[in-house]
Amino acid sequence: MRSVFRKHILSRYFIEYFECSGCELVTTEDPYWLDEAYSSAISNLDTGLVQRNIQMSEFAASLIVNHFNPTGVFLDFAGGYGLFVRLMRDKGFNFYWRDKYCKNIFASFFSHSDSMASYDLVTAFELFEHLSDPQHEMEELANITDTILLTTQIRPSSISEVEQWWYLVPETGQHITFYSLQALRILAEQVGMKLYTDGQSTHIISAKRSLPVFEQQSSSPGALLKRVAKRIGRLAALEPRPEPMMESLIWSDHQTIKEALRSKLQG
Repeated sequence: MRSVFRKHILSRYFIEYFECSGCELVTTEDPYWLDEAYSSAISNLDTGLVQRNIQMSEFAASLIVNHFNPTGVFLDFAGGYGLFVRLMRDKGFNFYWRDKYCKNIFASFFSHSDSMASYDLVTAFELFEHLSDPQHEMEELANITDTILLTTQIRPSSISEVEQWWYLVPETGQHITFYSLQALRILAEQVGMKLYTDGQSTHIISAKRSLPVFEQQSSSPGALLKRVAKRIGRLAALEPRPEPMMESLIWSDHQTIKEALRSKLQG
């Protein structure tokens, strides 16, 4: 790791950023400020939270219908307020929530429990940039699923661009690790999986040997430019056949919660 620039975090700490010479991952020095940064689990600057959950619920629904068992069991890891889980359950998908640091507001009766040993797919949206030890977190995820759908922005090619990059968000101090495609590929390989990605922000790490959602990544700069140019086309390609109608879980969830509340009152 080599020191590449310094920035003010939370407008009070002047800290160093480092780049890995092997995989071009960029990370901060040891993030001693995280307790202060997470005084609120969700940053006030995250004005795109609702839009992002809506968009990713559409993406995940198409992905599951076309490449997985729609009646399987799924987990939103680091699921924030539970909005994504509620949206997916509204669509009929049996999703659960897990987050160590945030209160489950929208899907409070559908949280992960220790009895749930594995999931058909785990989502992890806007999580990896918050991790001080991504290898450990990847190993934890690989213990409960063979496919992870994640989002995190791929770093710009030059350090001068990274230094001015909006995704650093030093005002909040919560974003501390930033990935190249090679860094994500190495993380996948360390747990025996492959990387499939749109080359920008949406990635799938899976043990499946063939998952034709995105082309598997090559190191060719020309191939990367071609992938970025076709990004919108790829989203359309997620729906190669008509999407079956999934029965919404809104009413059955309502009944489940009502029965749980009654049992609690009677007990």
